[in-house]
Amino acid sequence: MTDEHGMQAAIRESLDFFLSGRILNGQISTGLNHYPRQTGRLDVDEFMNKHVYPETGETWDDMEETIFHELEKQMTKIGIAQDFDNIYQKYNNDNRKIFIRNRVKKIFSEDFLFFINRIEAHILYNAASSLVKMHEPYFADIMTVYKLGGMPCGFEGAPFRSRLIVYVPS
Repeated sequence: MTDEHGMQAAIRESLDFFLSGRILNGQISTGLNHYPRQTGRLDVDEFMNKHVYPETGETWDDMEETIFHELEKQMTKIGIAQDFDNIYQKYNNDNRKIFIRNRVKKIFSEDFLFFINRIEAHILYNAASSLVKMHEPYFADIMTVYKLGGMPCGFEGAPFRSRLIVYVPS
């Protein structure tokens, strides 16, 4: 069973990064050079929603939705779902002013704001995966891409067995 302090730390670490202004801020690391790239925000959004992978018969969004549900189910099974949600909501509410201030100061890029719901889900479920020990390599890859300046948006080949495709703002 995960303790409340561990949950707070996982959520705080993820949301601090979310609020930092470092996601899709135009500072692209050379570490992204070995990832296949997509450009064009609207093309990327459509790619994530409509490209069906033959190996699974699903889109990127469908596969992620399955992962999110698996994590929620596991958190419920081990009895931490409600506590996790409560801690997340409290931290989110406590930091709302930071988010609003950063948005007004334009610390967040247009790309960040366009993809905000997707990014927030990745950040939230990254914290959850570390607590329930499920899908950790997947979320580690996703967080690496964000930290390098891109945003994951698909797979180059077979899902979960090939490199991530990365959206890099132009």
